[in-house]
Amino acid sequence: MGGRRRSEETSSSKKLSGVAREGSGQGDRKVDRRASTSAVEFAREHIQSFEHNLGRAHFFSSLATSLAIHNCTDKKLAGAASTPQTNGGTVVRQGWLMKRGGVVPAWRKRWFTLEHSPDGPILTYGKEQQKASPTKVGKTSMSPKVIKLSSSTQCTVVPTKKEREFEFKLSTSVDAAQREYFLQAMSGVEMNAWIAAIKSSIYDCQTLAFDELSEMRSFWDKAGIHGFLVHYGVRKCSGRNHVQTRVLELNFADSVIINTKRGESLTTLTFAQLRDVKKAPPELEKGWGYGLEILWDGHRSWPCYLETEPARDDLFGLLQHILALRASSMISTGQGATVSPDELGKRYAQLTLKTGVLDRKNGSHNATIKGRFHVKLHEMFLAFFPEAGPYVRPWFVLPLRGLAPATLDADRCTITLGRHVFVADSTAEAKSWYNALAAARVLPKEVIDAEMDKREKIRRTTLRTVVKLRKLLKAKVKAESHGPPEDYKLIDLMLRQLWRLVFPDEPYTSNADVRWQEMGFQRGGPASDLRSSGLLGLHCVIYFVKHHPKVTNATMNRIRFGVSEGNLKNYPFAIACINVVATLVEMLGLGDAGSHTDGCSLTAPKTFVVLLANEVDKHGDAMLMRKSMHGNLGQYESWDDLSGDSINTVFEDLFCMVFPILDRLFVEMGAGYMEFGQVLVAFRRRLGVIFNQEPSNFNVLQRLANEPITETLVAPSIISKQVH
Repeated sequence: MGGRRRSEETSSSKKLSGVAREGSGQGDRKVDRRASTSAVEFAREHIQSFEHNLGRAHFFSSLATSLAIHNCTDKKLAGAASTPQTNGGTVVRQGWLMKRGGVVPAWRKRWFTLEHSPDGPILTYGKEQQKASPTKVGKTSMSPKVIKLSSSTQCTVVPTKKEREFEFKLSTSVDAAQREYFLQAMSGVEMNAWIAAIKSSIYDCQTLAFDELSEMRSFWDKAGIHGFLVHYGVRKCSGRNHVQTRVLELNFADSVIINTKRGESLTTLTFAQLRDVKKAPPELEKGWGYGLEILWDGHRSWPCYLETEPARDDLFGLLQHILALRASSMISTGQGATVSPDELGKRYAQLTLKTGVLDRKNGSHNATIKGRFHVKLHEMFLAFFPEAGPYVRPWFVLPLRGLAPATLDADRCTITLGRHVFVADSTAEAKSWYNALAAARVLPKEVIDAEMDKREKIRRTTLRTVVKLRKLLKAKVKAESHGPPEDYKLIDLMLRQLWRLVFPDEPYTSNADVRWQEMGFQRGGPASDLRSSGLLGLHCVIYFVKHHPKVTNATMNRIRFGVSEGNLKNYPFAIACINVVATLVEMLGLGDAGSHTDGCSLTAPKTFVVLLANEVDKHGDAMLMRKSMHGNLGQYESWDDLSGDSINTVFEDLFCMVFPILDRLFVEMGAGYMEFGQVLVAFRRRLGVIFNQEPSNFNVLQRLANEPITETLVAPSIISKQVH
């Protein structure tokens, strides 16, 4: 596939270079500036052929998914002392799941255990429940079956079906053949928790291999497993000299090379088995391409032919690099990451310029895969996936560098690219793909670098924002056996600030003052209500009262003497705020998963990332230079220190925007204090509807929040009968 391409010489650039040769001295420098401007203008002229912001939406989805993975990592480290320890390993998660049979597609209930073993993360399942690590139990007829997880294991959600919801799939290629396991959870939140735990275990296992390699660890955190997988579409000769379409996957996380066919693993060989690689004469007359031969220890050689000479040379150079490292005994230990991050970064598909569906036909007599495919255009290559998914491992990869320019037949809606012919659904779609392919071949490196710099700022801002939120979320608010909570100092500081905002004319006495009940706290003061969201809930209450005084005063005046005076037709304001924060934390993937069965949204984390990206576009990343974010909660001496340590207020503004939905639901449902739990279920369901529409900014989110919500309401008479 090769590295990033610099702009190829176009007709306009040829003219500019001709003018440059005629000038001299200062005139040369002026022409150079004009040439650079011309390249940018050319890219802008054709940028409309690509997806918005060069496919930034795919980057948002990937970044949003990583939030839950990093969260599980933090939780496991924090709770390591309470996690069951056995000789077999550390149990991460256990529970009942439904599993579909491999031969007979019947669903059966099985007890699953995810644990860390000395050989890496494993997932076991059996008919009987076992609290201890199953690997410690000796092999018997009832021993659980083992699924070994690797860095290339994929865990994805299966599209929802009416008869079976909350289904997800586990795809692993550790063995010679790829295996797929279809599982079903009891709720959306439980499904998300299992997916996050599995991905987190894989992430942790791979991260340990990079602890001493800071550059490689940084690249892993940035790119994930996809940065360590390099794919080459090849024409591979079989033992009978038949040419077959295959994809070679070089996995630098597991140090293996996998020969795949239609996304399935056929042969898996380690880097240590690689003996030599030689260039072969091209077979252009036969239409095979440019060849090389891969020689193995203990396995027959692989004669392969690639579409272009640059792609062949790139694969040859990468295999030579692996051989050089093997000679220096750097991969004899079997660990991954045998190349530098720079080498991997050259081949990492960072941009997703266009996606869509195309029919692929043969442009020559040679047999190849045909049919309807989901196609992704990156800055370096085209990747083909099955139309219905999954979009994890490509069925074919076509490099752009060195390939003949595409030709368009608008009448037949066809695009010819080398020996490949693609058919679009319409003339407009065919022209769109043709323009995108032409623009991708000459996309200036400056445009790619500028977009990647922006994405890095968004990624850093997102991670730092989540660090601050989780810091408040995991504050020690529970009283110790021998004294007050560990973060008592900050709790007292925040309660004093809230008291000054709500009761400005009255001196603060203690956190057990009876007037706290007027704000909606329970008897005994706010301390007992902070467990579900740490200090994040209290922080959002203060922000709400301070920045939206009219809304909060109107709400509290309406319900201030409700529950505290025995009127069960009102609800506690402060506790409601804390529950809204807990719901947002759970839906955004920032905290522990609960047991709710309704309203789980897979798009909520992506919406949060999009809102953070909007902040970066508006204000940049200057606040990321603050070093105090790495400290602990005990560093704050005043409210100004705490509030001034935030790089943005996206979560707080999101809370202020969705809390009125809960208030409206409570009023319109005619619910009382005893039905408050059912109102929360309806609120969660409504948030799921809003997040599923993927609002692009706060204005769209506000419009969705203000829409009528009667379709989600339940009659009060029915509510009382459905209390769980």
